[in-house]
Amino acid sequence: MSVDHAEVKARLAAMDDATLLATLGWREGRGEGQVGMRATMWSVRNRVLHPKWWGKNWRECCLKPGQYSCFNTTDPQFAKFGADSTGLDHERWVEAQAIAKEVIAGEGDDPTHGATHYFDLSIAPPAWSKPPAQHTVDIGRLKFLTNVP
Repeated sequence: MSVDHAEVKARLAAMDDATLLATLGWREGRGEGQVGMRATMWSVRNRVLHPKWWGKNWRECCLKPGQYSCFNTTDPQFAKFGADSTGLDHERWVEAQAIAKEVIAGEGDDPTHGATHYFDLSIAPPAWSKPPAQHTVDIGRLKFLTNVP
């Protein structure tokens, strides 16, 4: 099945901040359950709170090219949407929507301890994960870091 990149990008462009953040959390963290989704979303919040080259608001931080792999056109998650899911994936989507609203509101504790970046432990550590980057926590298969240049 081929992916219509323009259609996917149009769906993303039509989303409000909470739905976009929920999409990111659902795509990137649903395999780690609620804590994984919450942690991936907090990494975006930490970027929004500390604007740099990665963006100044929710949309910029989520969609900055090369930052969150689920928005890369080559990623297997690129064309997946929680709203279209079924079964356990749909249950996670419902959870992701609630979590996104909480994260945007700053409710609850940051499970990443200030991390702005993470990577999946199934891949070789990226160059940016070396010092001065500092490891904050591992959540399932995700390794979170702060102080990434």
